[in-house]
Amino acid sequence: MVMEFESELVCSSDSDSDESSSDSCQEYDDDTFYPDVEESVSGYKIVDLQCLQELMDQFTVCRKCTKGDMIISNCHDTGLGSTLRLQCALCGHSGSTSLSKKIGRSYDLNRRSVLAMRCIGRGHGGLRKFCGVMNFPATVTEKAYRSHQEVVLAAAVKLAETDMVQSAAELRAMTDSTHVAVTFDGTWMRRGYSSLYGVFACISFQSGRVLDITVKGRYCHECKIWTEKKRSGAITEEAFSTWLDNHKCSINTAASAPGMESEAACDIWQRSVGTRGGLMYTSYIGDGDSKGYKKVCDLDPYDGVAISKEECIGHVQKRVGNRLRELKRQHKGMKLSDGIGLSGKGRLTDRQMERLQTNYGNAVRRNVGDLQAMAKDIWAGLMHCCSTDATPQHQFCPEGPDSWCKWQQAQSGARQAYEHKNPLPKAVLEVVKPIYMQLSERSLLERCQMGATQNANESFNNVIWRMCPKEGFCSVETVQLASSLAVLNFNNGAITLLSVLKECGCIDGNHTKAALELEVQWRVKKSLRKSSAVEKESRKRRRRQRKGWEETTIEKEGTTYDKRWFLNGNFRSDM
Repeated sequence: MVMEFESELVCSSDSDSDESSSDSCQEYDDDTFYPDVEESVSGYKIVDLQCLQELMDQFTVCRKCTKGDMIISNCHDTGLGSTLRLQCALCGHSGSTSLSKKIGRSYDLNRRSVLAMRCIGRGHGGLRKFCGVMNFPATVTEKAYRSHQEVVLAAAVKLAETDMVQSAAELRAMTDSTHVAVTFDGTWMRRGYSSLYGVFACISFQSGRVLDITVKGRYCHECKIWTEKKRSGAITEEAFSTWLDNHKCSINTAASAPGMESEAACDIWQRSVGTRGGLMYTSYIGDGDSKGYKKVCDLDPYDGVAISKEECIGHVQKRVGNRLRELKRQHKGMKLSDGIGLSGKGRLTDRQMERLQTNYGNAVRRNVGDLQAMAKDIWAGLMHCCSTDATPQHQFCPEGPDSWCKWQQAQSGARQAYEHKNPLPKAVLEVVKPIYMQLSERSLLERCQMGATQNANESFNNVIWRMCPKEGFCSVETVQLASSLAVLNFNNGAITLLSVLKECGCIDGNHTKAALELEVQWRVKKSLRKSSAVEKESRKRRRRQRKGWEETTIEKEGTTYDKRWFLNGNFRSDM
């Protein structure tokens, strides 16, 4: 049983009580005794009723007859909330009290449990299993759970919208302009083209706060159930029409999963002026894998005001790895100009591709705003990996002791002689060069001048799916609730859950506040640790070691799996 304590403990006045226990209580007015502690007892406690009865047998007597012991005669449970009834074993005098505060007709504890389950990515099924394992009474019914969730959803949506409007006002005051740059990205509940739901977020590049979100869904479970009832004849046409007139459908798009992103982008850009204090998102920072930017430009939401396209340099950097892996796949089994294949030891290995991709990304980041220096540094990263002790090719690398190139550092006397290890052969350089020519074109680099990334969007997406895991089915309302809570958590930290509880009618207790403050401190501490130079270098080292181990193991074991071995259901040993 879960009980709520409000800093009051009723002690027995029986002279036979244990003296040491009686001495620990101080008498106050109204025949009430309080424990001798510095802080008041409050919040919810998990109590075994048998232990509670044993405690009452030692310290409590009936106030009416002053002789009989009080026993727990009956408990009425409504989910986690309970009404405890006490009865005198001698005179029969009885009384009852609620073990949880009530919000109207609902228990505070039941509503809190709905919010708590969503914060850890679980729903009614998870709460039911938790109660069973903990030997609690059965939780609220699924219908009551949905009712509580609707209240929590309304509160979260309201607070999230208010927070995003305030973030837009703060951004306008910070930049002193209505023309701002934003990153836009979408995330889906399923990979591929089968996802029923998608969440799309617009985040300020300057402040890093979420400015707007929209949830797209193309499935309504209630529609499916009632349509099946109508088709099977379980309900009449009149009953179906009555339901349909009062039904609020969850479907808000007819687009496919990929098409949701373009539709959501148009919605967000079209309402920015009216709902976000006149802000115009004139710089669209995206990953370039959807038609969202083109659709927004065709929409012309700002009556002739141009919207520029900026690339996420993280995604541009990934293109290097994707192109190199595709190149490696295309040249599988082929010989290069030196008579050796593209892959293998001393050739274009996974570690070398990781190295080239990292060099490309660093070149873009180091030279934001200088296209010529950016292009030169990109080529320097490639030629650096092709250099040998006999033929160093560091002519593009920056000179001086502060250069990222260790060979140039050695030339300036800042370090000992540099020894080249695992250089790319000339034949490999010849097939890789065309990729670098494409990825160093001026038209592409011009869109990387801001040095912007979608890391904030990726982090926000992660917060959403932690509260709404992808492995199970859920409704669009659940996705909306997780997205709204994610906005509050992402913009202001976990402490904003206090506002959600208050908006739901629940009382924010000291334990809740302390736990959320600790969560914020832990989040900041973890972020600082992960962003430190030592931790970043450690992650890179572990990634390189893992890549090297995988390559060595695969080379040692040989090919252990190939889909071409199984053709038409028959094993082909000659492949």
